[in-house]
Amino acid sequence: MNLVLSWGRAAGSYARRMSDTPGPLIGVGRSADVYDIGGGRVLRRYRLAHLSAEREAAVMSWMGAAGYPVPKVHDASGADLVMDRIEGPTLLKTMGDRPWTLWSAGGLLADLHQRLHAIDATELIAADVVGRTTGAGAQIVHLDLHPDNVILTADGPVVIDWANVAIGDGNADMAYVWIILESATLPGTGPRRALNAVGRRVFTTSFLRHFDRDEVADAVLWLVEEGAAGVRNFDATELGRLDEFVLALKAAQAVR
Repeated sequence: MNLVLSWGRAAGSYARRMSDTPGPLIGVGRSADVYDIGGGRVLRRYRLAHLSAEREAAVMSWMGAAGYPVPKVHDASGADLVMDRIEGPTLLKTMGDRPWTLWSAGGLLADLHQRLHAIDATELIAADVVGRTTGAGAQIVHLDLHPDNVILTADGPVVIDWANVAIGDGNADMAYVWIILESATLPGTGPRRALNAVGRRVFTTSFLRHFDRDEVADAVLWLVEEGAAGVRNFDATELGRLDEFVLALKAAQAVR
């Protein structure tokens, strides 16, 4: 498979022709906007023109060919990526709307991590398409595989947002999720926030029981010490929670 142009046409032959307003705006993320361009497709465009979606498109195409659930990529050029529009709620929204699914949702997310890390990354490593940023492992790591990046379709879950994909230790993937779960501010106030805290604990327990908790904890500490914990969007309160979480993990590590 050609990892660079694996969506089957010369790079940019479609995306490059998109105007500044290619269609209705249907999504706004941290660094990109998503437009409906018709025909069951969307265009995701980075707001900073110097960012390129072409590496991400190549990896997504390769992942799809390997049988992993990702949106089908049709084209990419510079900051623009054209792919199938995926219909369905996110796993995060489903948990909020149907809290009785929290336990099974933890298992579903764990399964997506396990399936990803089981894929043979030899071809990706040889093609030097992705970086090696998370330790000495040789697994494909998404590095943002949390419930808001899983869309539940009629045909099953689909994983989106592959901008951070790398080669490394698979435990780093679960560590990123654990950091978010322990640090992110919960929605709601008073009793509602307290209930959300209970729900988050249920989900966290369900998710982590599928892995070696000590190994994931070590990965959390490694990421924080290396300054690679992905906390650039955390506010001061969330950073404080992360500090408390790290102290608790170090205390537990000391008595193993």
